[in-house]
Amino acid sequence: MRLLGAPFTDEERLAAIAAARALLGVRWGHHGRGRRLDCLGMVHAAACAVRPAIPALPTDYGRTPYGGTLRSRMCQWLGDPVQREPRPGDVVSWTLAGEENHVGLITDHRDYGIGLIHCYARTAGGSGGKVIEHGIDAKERRRIVEVWAL
Repeated sequence: MRLLGAPFTDEERLAAIAAARALLGVRWGHHGRGRRLDCLGMVHAAACAVRPAIPALPTDYGRTPYGGTLRSRMCQWLGDPVQREPRPGDVVSWTLAGEENHVGLITDHRDYGIGLIHCYARTAGGSGGKVIEHGIDAKERRRIVEVWAL
């Protein structure tokens, strides 16, 4: 079951990327769905900017959502993962500490082909977390676990 409804059109995918870029710099907050965001909250906010009637996402996952909780919520919200290379407007999960535990939105990137917008508790240099965008190099691509169509 896919709570999000039909997959986004190409136009909606581009609008979701633009909405996510408008969130760059928003501070991280566990279970954040408003003035502060977590990784899933950032993806949800970008999707809701395009489709305002999207249902709220549960926040019943831990600070480190190991054990499949985050994946379970992603499948509930977006349906089954797709079996293809990520493209702009897709949602991806990847490993940060050896297990699937983080999500973000794929973007276009001039240097790497694809990029990623995500919100993480820590950013480069150890500063407080916020919504950021960066390219995904070959090393980062290997950390992608699954791809969902937004």
